[in-house]
Amino acid sequence: MKALRGASKRGEAREVERVAHALSGSSASLGALGMAEACKELEALGRSGAAGGTLEGPLTRLEEEFGRARAALEIEASPVGRS
Repeated sequence: MKALRGASKRGEAREVERVAHALSGSSASLGALGMAEACKELEALGRSGAAGGTLEGPLTRLEEEFGRARAALEIEASPVGRS
């Protein structure tokens, strides 16, 4: 996500598209579907040439979804979560 924020700040729409695409697939593989959807939105915005402030909302949504996914994975990985 740091790479996405950096690319956005630098106005590198193609890099936003590339990183969001890679993260979307990884997120979906882990079952983090909210993250995958946020990544798809960022990927489409990057493809359209959007960068900077236009991406702020979708980047914030991705960070929120990452927090949810991380919490769920931590619970699943804990001994209590698996019982």
